[in-house]
Amino acid sequence: MLSSKWGFRVSSAPQYGAGHMRRCMALAMELDDGAAFFLDPDARWTLELDSAGLEYFVEDSIHSTDSVKKAVISGDIHGVVFDSYDLTPQSIEDIAKWTFTVEIADTSRVSNAHAIVVPSLSKLNHPIDRKTENQLFLVGPRFTLLTANFAKTHKREKERVTPPDSTQVDLQSVLISMGAYDSVNATGFILEALESIDAQYDISVVLGKNAPHIKNVETQMNLMTKNVKLLVEADLSQLLPENDLIITAGGVTLLEATCCGTPAITIPFAENQVASARVVDNLGIGVFGGKLSQLTVEDLASRIGEVTRDSAARQRMRNNGLSLIDGQGAKRVANAIYGAREEHHVH
Repeated sequence: MLSSKWGFRVSSAPQYGAGHMRRCMALAMELDDGAAFFLDPDARWTLELDSAGLEYFVEDSIHSTDSVKKAVISGDIHGVVFDSYDLTPQSIEDIAKWTFTVEIADTSRVSNAHAIVVPSLSKLNHPIDRKTENQLFLVGPRFTLLTANFAKTHKREKERVTPPDSTQVDLQSVLISMGAYDSVNATGFILEALESIDAQYDISVVLGKNAPHIKNVETQMNLMTKNVKLLVEADLSQLLPENDLIITAGGVTLLEATCCGTPAITIPFAENQVASARVVDNLGIGVFGGKLSQLTVEDLASRIGEVTRDSAARQRMRNNGLSLIDGQGAKRVANAIYGAREEHHVH
């Protein structure tokens, strides 16, 4: 039996990677009255949720909201946060009749939830039509949902003294993080490009334990001449500042890298990653490497080489990132939705 708290209905099956769960857990930890998670079948987050002291329940399908709706009607849940590609706006709106609702969205397709959170790098990428007059919109980098560890890392990196732009500093380490699941083995493609570059630096690869190509990646790493290591379920708040560059698809990992001041080369392989991956050039926090499906190994190696040779550009990217995301977004969102819930008189 739940005591009355917030519910989170999240895309949490292995194929969705870790981004949705990471940002929802970051928000949950900022909510004073607790949270319970309603997961997809086959979700593998029980250890993380137990460790965080968060309750969890499993829905019958990736499209279902039956369990969370039952908890709302019984009074066990007094607000619901939705973060899922598989729920229709109608299913969210149905629960909005009973309680205060928040939708975390990556696209312009939103419901009439009481509050909409779009934790993107740029407001301009997300022209969203307001569904109701009183909807609360929290859009842009100030509302990125990162755990408290990233706020601490951000503060430490802001205080760290770095060489002036005019000082040439060789790149020492590269991090590859193409999502916990990496369904297309983009990691292997990037490793091939890095191996072809005539330069020496350490390479770290981050994958989730359920990544389908992890064995192939390990085999490829063993054949490389560069120093490369595999890290499973790594703490990126500690790992990102230790690396001079990250190669990533976009999504939550890109936001985390920006917060830590780690320059990024973005290589999206899914359509929902392209908008955030492209904006890094305009914001001066990284380089858009191109869509994975349109790249050759030679193209990618050339783009990586340009960034690795220009330490002044990397330093500017670092400073721009640190000025854009401070790691306090989850706290801002929590405060805003508490205020909006009171204003709507929905509980």
